[in-house]
Amino acid sequence: MKKILCPTDFSDTADNAVVYAAKLAQKTGAHLALFNVQSLADRTPEEAALGEQTNAQIAYDRLEELSQEVSRVFKISCNGNVTTTVAGLSKIIESEASGHDLIVMGTNGPDDVFQFFFGSNSYRTAKNTSIPVLIVPSGYGYSDIRMTAFAFDYWRNNTLPMTQLVKVIKPLQSELTILEVMEESFSHRAEKEMLADQQMLRDVYGVDIKMEFQTLHTSNIPQALDDFMKSSNIDMLALCTQHQSLIDRIFHKSVIKHLSKIATYPLLIIHT
Repeated sequence: MKKILCPTDFSDTADNAVVYAAKLAQKTGAHLALFNVQSLADRTPEEAALGEQTNAQIAYDRLEELSQEVSRVFKISCNGNVTTTVAGLSKIIESEASGHDLIVMGTNGPDDVFQFFFGSNSYRTAKNTSIPVLIVPSGYGYSDIRMTAFAFDYWRNNTLPMTQLVKVIKPLQSELTILEVMEESFSHRAEKEMLADQQMLRDVYGVDIKMEFQTLHTSNIPQALDDFMKSSNIDMLALCTQHQSLIDRIFHKSVIKHLSKIATYPLLIIHT
């Protein structure tokens, strides 16, 4: 991992994510880039009166001060960039993230009715960008990610984004629990098939990371995953979005959107 991008709006939630990203960069030796978006559509009357150039300069000065402070405190390479736009936030972040290995974003859950139904900015960014996104809940302090759980719906997705996942967790020296989520019914044939898949993953990726497997039988995936995380010693939950059929995309994105609202632990979103 060489480059981490952390968008910030200078809120408490974003400040917490910046600290988390800085410690992650410190752990991995990565460069940290801070990013602020000045949205013309969201100007207050007072901001609008100042003018676009003045607002951009204020944001730039504030971000420059923050990046210097982060670099000094955490002894890492850090810089900041400001963009003024009328486009959607997630699209701008996706463009800015080109060439980065990871995006770190803070979230405090849905702030309003729109975010409740359509997802937070962090969720919409994770849904749209091809770069892994780490969503950090407001107030969650950094600790080493010693254990990562990667959960997937076994029947709907047998092509796992292991290469992308290993690129993120290997520099963290994290062990991996692959959590195969299934409906409550389970056949002997399915068990044999699953064991064969597990051995294949061990053969291909076992040299790079230590892994184990668990199976979760449930009809309520978001709730079961949340319960699993709260009752285990897992530090981060990884999920993947799907570029498959409409039904599969709706299914997986609904799980990610739900967990991004309620999770009290970091969520890593990876694309297949």
